[in-house]
Amino acid sequence: MTMSKSKILVLVSGSIAAYKACYLVSKLVQNGFEVKVAASNSALNFVGATTFEALSGQEVAKDTFEEGRALDHIYLMRNSDLVICVPATGNFINKVA
Repeated sequence: MTMSKSKILVLVSGSIAAYKACYLVSKLVQNGFEVKVAASNSALNFVGATTFEALSGQEVAKDTFEEGRALDHIYLMRNSDLVICVPATGNFINKVA
């Protein structure tokens, strides 16, 4: 019987605390989880996409309106067992509420 890895989507919002998402992604990968990162443009001003790609081994989802990527946000949600937002900024929490 083959057991698949749990798939985790890490949403990174823009804050100086975005660097903490790097530690989380690293630890999740080290513990055998398949991690994908979706980062806002603001978050990528604090931590570059290359950092998240190196830590997760996956391409960072960063632009919903990029040519050929219109349905990425649906794919990411449907194929994730768990979604984590780090850091959960006040702006993000307000939008979710």
